[in-house]
Amino acid sequence: MNSNKIPTKILYLRIRNRIIEVLKVIADPALHEWFGGDEILCMWEDWVDDRKISEYTDPEFSKEEQTAILEFHEVWVRACENTPQVMPPIRALKNNTYWLQLIEQARKALIILSIRGGLNEESDPVISHYIDDVCTKKSEIGNVLVPPREITSTEIKDL
Repeated sequence: MNSNKIPTKILYLRIRNRIIEVLKVIADPALHEWFGGDEILCMWEDWVDDRKISEYTDPEFSKEEQTAILEFHEVWVRACENTPQVMPPIRALKNNTYWLQLIEQARKALIILSIRGGLNEESDPVISHYIDDVCTKKSEIGNVLVPPREITSTEIKDL
Protein backbone atom coordinates (compact mmCIF):
# COMPACT_ATOMS: atom_id res chain seq x y z
CA MET A 1 0.00 0.00 0.00
CA ASN A 2 1.23 3.47 -0.83
CA SER A 3 1.08 5.19 2.57
CA ASN A 4 1.01 8.62 0.91
CA LYS A 5 -2.41 8.11 -0.66
CA ILE A 6 -5.50 6.91 1.15
CA PRO A 7 -7.68 4.51 -0.86
CA THR A 8 -10.86 6.18 -2.16
CA LYS A 9 -13.16 3.76 -0.33
CA ILE A 10 -11.49 4.51 2.99
CA LEU A 11 -11.57 8.23 2.26
CA TYR A 12 -15.34 8.14 1.78
CA LEU A 13 -15.83 6.03 4.91
CA ARG A 14 -13.84 8.59 6.88
CA ILE A 15 -15.89 11.41 5.33
CA ARG A 16 -18.96 9.48 6.44
CA ASN A 17 -17.60 9.59 10.00
CA ARG A 18 -17.03 13.34 9.75
CA ILE A 19 -20.58 13.86 8.45
CA ILE A 20 -21.94 11.89 11.42
CA GLU A 21 -19.83 13.99 13.80
CA VAL A 22 -21.10 17.24 12.29
CA LEU A 23 -24.71 16.03 12.49
CA LYS A 24 -24.16 15.19 16.16
CA VAL A 25 -23.06 18.77 16.83
CA ILE A 26 -25.94 20.30 14.89
CA ALA A 27 -28.48 17.95 16.50
CA ASP A 28 -27.37 18.88 20.03
CA PRO A 29 -28.29 22.46 21.01
CA ALA A 30 -26.16 22.08 24.16
CA LEU A 31 -23.09 22.17 21.89
CA HIS A 32 -24.19 25.21 19.89
CA GLU A 33 -22.99 27.80 22.39
CA TRP A 34 -19.56 26.21 22.40
CA PHE A 35 -19.19 26.13 18.60
CA GLY A 36 -21.16 29.24 17.63
CA GLY A 37 -23.60 29.64 14.77
CA ASP A 38 -21.04 30.49 12.08
CA GLU A 39 -18.96 27.41 12.80
CA ILE A 40 -22.00 25.15 12.98
CA LEU A 41 -23.07 26.22 9.49
CA CYS A 42 -19.51 26.07 8.12
CA MET A 43 -18.79 22.58 9.49
CA TRP A 44 -21.39 21.08 7.18
CA GLU A 45 -19.96 22.81 4.14
CA ASP A 46 -16.52 21.41 4.96
CA TRP A 47 -17.85 17.94 4.08
CA VAL A 48 -20.98 18.46 1.99
CA ASP A 49 -21.71 20.90 -0.81
CA ASP A 50 -23.62 20.75 -4.10
CA ARG A 51 -20.68 19.08 -5.87
CA LYS A 52 -19.50 16.69 -3.14
CA ILE A 53 -22.97 15.41 -2.30
CA SER A 54 -23.23 13.55 -5.62
CA GLU A 55 -20.03 11.63 -4.82
CA TYR A 56 -21.47 10.05 -1.68
CA THR A 57 -22.87 6.83 -3.13
CA ASP A 58 -23.12 3.08 -2.47
CA PRO A 59 -21.56 1.21 -0.80
CA GLU A 60 -20.20 3.84 1.61
CA PHE A 61 -23.58 5.62 1.75
CA SER A 62 -26.79 3.61 1.41
CA LYS A 63 -29.72 5.00 -0.61
CA GLU A 64 -31.50 5.93 2.64
CA GLU A 65 -28.37 7.70 3.90
CA GLN A 66 -27.97 9.55 0.61
CA THR A 67 -31.57 10.74 0.91
CA ALA A 68 -31.08 11.78 4.54
CA ILE A 69 -27.94 13.76 3.66
CA LEU A 70 -29.67 15.41 0.71
CA GLU A 71 -32.73 16.33 2.78
CA PHE A 72 -30.54 17.76 5.53
CA HIS A 73 -28.51 19.68 2.95
CA GLU A 74 -31.68 21.28 1.58
CA VAL A 75 -32.70 22.42 5.08
CA TRP A 76 -29.13 23.65 5.67
CA VAL A 77 -29.27 25.73 2.46
CA ARG A 78 -32.55 27.33 3.60
CA ALA A 79 -31.08 28.01 7.04
CA CYS A 80 -28.02 29.66 5.48
CA GLU A 81 -30.17 31.76 3.16
CA ASN A 82 -32.37 32.90 6.05
CA THR A 83 -29.73 33.55 8.68
CA PRO A 84 -28.31 37.07 8.94
CA GLN A 85 -24.89 37.60 7.32
CA VAL A 86 -23.60 38.71 10.72
CA MET A 87 -24.49 35.74 12.87
CA PRO A 88 -26.42 36.65 16.02
CA PRO A 89 -25.60 34.94 19.32
CA ILE A 90 -26.84 31.37 19.61
CA ARG A 91 -29.45 32.35 22.19
CA ALA A 92 -31.04 34.59 19.51
CA LEU A 93 -31.18 31.65 17.07
CA LYS A 94 -32.94 29.30 19.50
CA ASN A 95 -36.34 30.60 18.35
CA ASN A 96 -35.44 30.96 14.67
CA THR A 97 -37.68 28.70 12.57
CA TYR A 98 -34.90 27.80 10.16
CA TRP A 99 -32.46 27.02 12.98
CA LEU A 100 -35.02 24.77 14.67
CA GLN A 101 -35.66 22.98 11.35
CA LEU A 102 -31.89 22.52 10.97
CA ILE A 103 -31.67 20.85 14.38
CA GLU A 104 -34.67 18.62 13.70
CA GLN A 105 -33.42 17.54 10.28
CA ALA A 106 -29.95 16.84 11.71
CA ARG A 107 -31.55 14.54 14.26
CA LYS A 108 -33.47 12.71 11.55
CA ALA A 109 -30.38 12.29 9.37
CA LEU A 110 -28.32 11.16 12.34
CA ILE A 111 -30.83 8.44 13.16
CA ILE A 112 -30.60 7.10 9.58
CA LEU A 113 -26.78 7.26 9.50
CA SER A 114 -26.56 5.70 12.97
CA ILE A 115 -28.25 2.51 11.82
CA ARG A 116 -24.98 1.40 10.19
CA GLY A 117 -22.94 3.75 12.33
CA GLY A 118 -19.51 5.11 11.66
CA LEU A 119 -16.41 3.29 10.56
CA ASN A 120 -14.20 2.18 13.42
CA GLU A 121 -11.06 3.80 12.11
CA GLU A 122 -8.85 1.86 14.48
CA SER A 123 -10.10 -1.70 13.80
CA ASP A 124 -9.32 -2.13 10.11
CA PRO A 125 -5.64 -3.01 9.49
CA VAL A 126 -5.48 -0.92 6.30
CA ILE A 127 -7.06 2.03 8.06
CA SER A 128 -4.96 1.54 11.18
CA HIS A 129 -1.79 1.50 9.07
CA TYR A 130 -2.85 4.67 7.30
CA ILE A 131 -3.82 6.40 10.57
CA ASP A 132 -0.49 5.38 12.12
CA ASP A 133 1.35 6.93 9.18
CA VAL A 134 -0.72 10.10 9.33
CA CYS A 135 -0.46 10.38 13.12
CA THR A 136 3.30 9.99 12.94
CA LYS A 137 3.54 12.72 10.32
CA LYS A 138 1.03 14.93 12.15
CA SER A 139 2.74 14.51 15.52
CA GLU A 140 5.94 15.79 13.96
CA ILE A 141 4.21 19.09 13.27
CA GLY A 142 2.16 19.14 16.45
CA ASN A 143 -1.30 18.21 15.19
CA VAL A 144 -3.41 15.55 16.86
CA LEU A 145 -6.01 13.34 15.22
CA VAL A 146 -8.99 12.36 17.36
CA PRO A 147 -10.90 9.26 16.27
CA PRO A 148 -14.70 9.58 16.21
CA ARG A 149 -16.81 8.31 19.05
CA GLU A 150 -19.51 5.79 18.14
CA ILE A 151 -23.06 6.91 18.88
CA THR A 152 -24.79 4.80 21.52
CA SER A 153 -28.32 3.43 21.44
CA THR A 154 -29.13 5.66 24.43
CA GLU A 155 -28.10 8.74 22.45
CA ILE A 156 -30.33 7.67 19.57
CA LYS A 157 -33.30 7.27 21.95
CA ASP A 158 -32.58 10.72 23.42
CA LEU A 159 -32.81 12.42 20.01
